[in-house]
Amino acid sequence: MPFIGQQPLTGAYSKLDSITTSATATYNLQLDGSAYSPASANHLLVSLNGVMQAPQDSFTVSGSTITFASALTSSDNIDFIMAMGDVLNIGTPSDGTVTAGKIASGAVTSAKIGASQVTDAKIASGISSSKLTGALPALDGSALTGTTPAIVAGDVVQQVHTSVQNYPHPSNTGGHIASDGNGAITETTAYSSGSLTPLIQLGITKKITNSKLIVNLTGRFNISTGYRSQIALYDSYTSGQAQNTDNSIGYHHYGLYNNTGGDYYNPGSYEYAITGLSAGATKTYYWFGGSIGVGTQKYWGLTMTITEIAT
Repeated sequence: MPFIGQQPLTGAYSKLDSITTSATATYNLQLDGSAYSPASANHLLVSLNGVMQAPQDSFTVSGSTITFASALTSSDNIDFIMAMGDVLNIGTPSDGTVTAGKIASGAVTSAKIGASQVTDAKIASGISSSKLTGALPALDGSALTGTTPAIVAGDVVQQVHTSVQNYPHPSNTGGHIASDGNGAITETTAYSSGSLTPLIQLGITKKITNSKLIVNLTGRFNISTGYRSQIALYDSYTSGQAQNTDNSIGYHHYGLYNNTGGDYYNPGSYEYAITGLSAGATKTYYWFGGSIGVGTQKYWGLTMTITEIAT
């Protein structure tokens, strides 16, 4: 007789192991030598002595045990028992049929991934920097996060720079520094003036604790005849207040001397290494310049660079 209704396409359809009858009503169900427990008696097709048996009426099932309504004898013959499987059992998928859409979100856990199964080829260009949080030690013992790479002593962590050409220079009429409008910065009064303005300034935020900041100033310097130049570096500055070289980071009292008459322009560079700041600390550094006495010092093409180097 043909199947009536929707033809079942999936399920576990199995012929159970043969059973030899004896003077009992109870028998063990097995599939390939192992105990088999159907979902219910309704999932079995049982033929006894050539007659199909009605589930629940002619036999019942408990676990992997089938019990007939009455005891059988050794002359009875259980022709076959077909297990029709769980109605919700989809069976074993065919090769190549499970797509990404069939896998539930979060279903692939670490326990499902075999040891040594994640190869280099599987992760090439596939791990974002955000997944490296806590995976690499920083020089100060903390965890690197975000896009921070592994850093060793001597590496340049970051570098910032500015110049008088691309950084608006603060001018102060009658003060210590004034621009001449031609790219030069001219000191017009004594260095100890009460209205000092820095030649150039630049801020930086440290990325790691175990590092040093190299603060550098380069340019061309000129001092009027008969006078000496001076230059100093500070990490704090209040506009309009006199700067004292006693609290400067670095100070060159005789940076350049001109006793030949006329102007001459000397390329120069000043540099200081600064330590002791923690990661995340922000500092702004200020360069001041001027002459000793009432001479005039000029500066051309000043460039300030701050480089953080791992230690």
